[in-house]
Amino acid sequence: MKRQLRTRIARSVLAGLILAIGLVGCYGDGTPELETRTFEILHLEDWVADALVEPYVYVGREGAPGMASVVDGKLTVRETRDNLMRIEEVLREFDRPTPVVRLTFQIIEANGSTEIDPRIAEVEEALRQLFRFDGYRLVGEVMVHGTEGNEVFQEFDVPDLGPSAIEATIRDVRTDSSGGSVQLEMRFHAGSRTVFGTTIRVRAGQTAVLGRTPSSVGNQNIILAVKTELQDL
Repeated sequence: MKRQLRTRIARSVLAGLILAIGLVGCYGDGTPELETRTFEILHLEDWVADALVEPYVYVGREGAPGMASVVDGKLTVRETRDNLMRIEEVLREFDRPTPVVRLTFQIIEANGSTEIDPRIAEVEEALRQLFRFDGYRLVGEVMVHGTEGNEVFQEFDVPDLGPSAIEATIRDVRTDSSGGSVQLEMRFHAGSRTVFGTTIRVRAGQTAVLGRTPSSVGNQNIILAVKTELQDL
């Protein structure tokens, strides 16, 4: 998770550094005028906030070195007014609640019926493009919640497969203007056997087909789909 946070920080820093040397207030001798401000960190860990603001704090500036320290969610920065404004913008972007990910797994049976099951209408077209069965019906649904970095595990029964389980790791959660996306690493277990697994990125609010059980497992063709939704804490 720390590696993912550092990657996001690096992206922000690369964009911010281009603008980091703006016009600043100066004393008569040309030394930049510095101000001190304390920011309240609501959601980030202290070390993350410190890493975020580091590129905007010029500790090596001759005659007027910048300074930043963070203790118990209080970030104090001494810098130029322009850089303090940039720091405020960065914190506004990143210091947000971690969204809760709701995963709805659909266990779908592929069979010879041509009757359309309205409960899986959202994924029906994709199923017909991926597979060559005559029809599909929903035989079970599992809902779990987690946040980035969490592992979730849910047991259930599937006809002819018996005791089964879904194991998933929420690897990366991204938010954007269109709703965001979630990267999942998941495995589908039937009995003591892992029948398939995959890593996939799914747009928030959309349903993706994850895979199907091999023909050697049970007497039915079982397909697994997942819908991801992001919810604020």
